[in-house]
Amino acid sequence: MVVIEGDNESRLEPKRFSSWLRLTRIQAWIYRFLNNCLLPIDRRTRDELTVEEIQDAEIRIIKAAQKRSFETEYSALSSGKPLPMSSKLLALKPRLDEDGVMRSDGRLENAEYLPYDVKYPIILPRKEWVTKLIVRWCHQQGNHTAGTNQTLAMLSSRFWLMQGREQLESAKENVMNVEEEKQRQLSR
Repeated sequence: MVVIEGDNESRLEPKRFSSWLRLTRIQAWIYRFLNNCLLPIDRRTRDELTVEEIQDAEIRIIKAAQKRSFETEYSALSSGKPLPMSSKLLALKPRLDEDGVMRSDGRLENAEYLPYDVKYPIILPRKEWVTKLIVRWCHQQGNHTAGTNQTLAMLSSRFWLMQGREQLESAKENVMNVEEEKQRQLSR
């Protein structure tokens, strides 16, 4: 894949999407198009999206959300400076991985057999639309029947949510409000 220089930001406005899967797939298609524009016709990718393309889109979207929400912390980490003492992220010991994604660095790094995402979970900002989409997606993965603890466990296998329980409760409320509205429209 060709990397487009200076292209670290997400190309789409996440608030225009109500589904995490749709946002990531459309983002991946956009990056494929941009990469194909730079390649000769015989080297362009034409098939379905690959797992790597979707994961790359996810990382770019999350990184853009982190840059928006943790602007001073992100710039401090990227320049190698210590975090401000007033930062809410100090307890998480954040660090940037090779993709530039902010991850928590804690005691789990000593666990030998845990996957990388569990050892170093991606820090998700609290009031970011991307976080709401991810929480909603995990809630839907549990078929709307998984309890708060089960959904938090699913999320914690890859992410660290700032005030995660509150995020999950608000996502459940939003889903219930949408379902009630659908029932009202059907009964008319």
